[in-house]
Amino acid sequence: MLNKRKFLEAIQKFDEALHIDPECIPALGNKGNALSGLRRDEEALECYENVLKIDPRDHLALCHIGDIHRIQKHFVEAENFLKRAVLAKPQAPEGYYYLGLLKEDLKDLAIAIDCHSKAIGKNRNYFPSWAQKGKVLNELGDYKGALNCLDRAIEIDNSDAAVWNWKGISLISMGLVNYAIDCFRKSIELAPDDLDAKTNLGNALYKKGDTATAISLMEEVLAKDPKNINALNNKGLILTKTDKLDAALATFNKILENDDNNL
Repeated sequence: MLNKRKFLEAIQKFDEALHIDPECIPALGNKGNALSGLRRDEEALECYENVLKIDPRDHLALCHIGDIHRIQKHFVEAENFLKRAVLAKPQAPEGYYYLGLLKEDLKDLAIAIDCHSKAIGKNRNYFPSWAQKGKVLNELGDYKGALNCLDRAIEIDNSDAAVWNWKGISLISMGLVNYAIDCFRKSIELAPDDLDAKTNLGNALYKKGDTATAISLMEEVLAKDPKNINALNNKGLILTKTDKLDAALATFNKILENDDNNL
């Protein structure tokens, strides 16, 4: 609710600026960003398209249009706009970053890493690509490489909950459970409603033998998201390993019920 209110207040301010100067590119672009944050994508697209009417080579507008197409799974359109963004301003990191996100969605992970590396090459302090490159390296099982990227991201900005969560995943995958627990807790401190971090913390605590807290965290996640596959699976595994087989079976059955309902 707080973010929604901030976005709405921002839109009002940008509208005031646009009333004075309808062709103010920063106001149009930032209004588009606020609308996109509210997932009012069609209105956001209109703002970015109005920017391009004024400056057809505005690389940020091209990036944002491409990213909305990516989110809507219009992948061909997304790639066209993002390649235009790179051509419009090849020295900027943003076009490569958003291309990296697109390649992640398409499961072209090696190309995604290359895109994020190119973004970092344009700006060594470009936080988004250090973070995303670390996330992708985790997915590829290169946990040491991921950790290096995520540590660099944290050096640049230590306030991003997702990066702490991804760092925890790197560490727990390397067997460094205590350090991973610290990272998951930091992620939750920054974003108390982050269900992924709570699930991961529960899994890490179980590995340390704290079964009661682990189950409690899984139940906390499931209270907010009863169909959370990771929490259901982890809860079922913990119950199985603690010989609570009936409860484990009931938990796994909920996963099957969710799958049946999605058919």
